Amino acid sequence: MKRRSLLAAIGSATAASNLAGCLADDSEWTPDAGGGDGDDDGSTETENGPTNGSGSDGNGDESDDNSADRTDEQCDRTVVWYNELPADVAAEVDAALEDGAYETDGELYYAQAIDVEAVSLEVDDTYYAAEIEEEGETTVFRLEETIPTKSAPEELAFRNATDDELTVSVTVTPADGDEVLLEEESIELDPDVTAYEGPRFPVTDEYGTYDVALETADGRSESLTWTIEYVSFDGVVVLEDDDAFVAPEAVMEVAPCPWS
Repeated sequence: MKRRSLLAAIGSATAASNLAGCLADDSEWTPDAGGGDGDDDGSTETENGPTNGSGSDGNGDESDDNSADRTDEQCDRTVVWYNELPADVAAEVDAALEDGAYETDGELYYAQAIDVEAVSLEVDDTYYAAEIEEEGETTVFRLEETIPTKSAPEELAFRNATDDELTVSVTVTPADGDEVLLEEESIELDPDVTAYEGPRFPVTDEYGTYDVALETADGRSESLTWTIEYVSFDGVVVLEDDDAFVAPEAVMEVAPCPWS
């Protein structure tokens, strides 16, 4: 079984079609690919998220589009990637990260482009929340590390892709910690039951990377990684005869910000 056959592997096409929004299929995103092939609006997926043919590239350089021509309608998406930012906004972000703060006596472009109360900025796999203070006629802009959260805890489901019934135990902990977020024993997995229909457990609402330790009743052990992020919904542990991995149950197609 190939991992690129994502929805087929986890048996969750029904779940994907019922989720709100437009969900990507395996032709647009796979765990191995790590990004989409681009939408019709010219957007592409990069290490720091999608770019949409405007704003700055990964180095903060201005693209062919003029930043002054963009709309000032705010982006209220939960997460915005650095690579999406218009050049003038990216310059403010660069200064805030490099110097600890960015100060201006004029307009703060970041606040014009982004809803600072609702949006986290992702830069090199780290999320930041904006802090803006007024000191007389000067606006001070800072970025502090944060951990965004989902509206509800992400769930971990299971797909037995072997021909035999399996009994498994699972433990989930943060990749950078030892807090046990989920510990379940004697989970019965029928190969004829899809991930959507089978056992599933709420784990956490926090974005991040998590270690999934799995043991079967016959002594097989697996150490897996599960990433919770903006574009994915829930996780599925897929157990094959000679492999195991965690895949998202569904993937969202990211809508561009108004100024993209």
